[in-house]
Amino acid sequence: LAYTKSIPDLLLNAVALSYVMQVDELLYQVVVPRRAKALITNVTPIDTSEKLAGFLPAGIPKRAMGTLLFAIGFLASFVGVFILPHANRMRKLRDDLCPQ
Repeated sequence: LAYTKSIPDLLLNAVALSYVMQVDELLYQVVVPRRAKALITNVTPIDTSEKLAGFLPAGIPKRAMGTLLFAIGFLASFVGVFILPHANRMRKLRDDLCPQ
């Protein structure tokens, strides 16, 4: 929606976004039987006060932080092993083929 330039496209994208945001609720209303809905509404919430002890001070779960650090490390190693050597070879090839 932020990059839409015309009003008709903005309206169309807003309606599409609204549909995408509500499709799960629509499917729930149509597909799930009444008895299952009644059971779901009667379920009591789970107490999560004990689980808060395993969180980092900022409220971020340890597993999420570990996954993020792993992804950053993987991306950095991928760039270092594959992308940078390839880019250096391309620069050398460009310099050899198109000297300045």
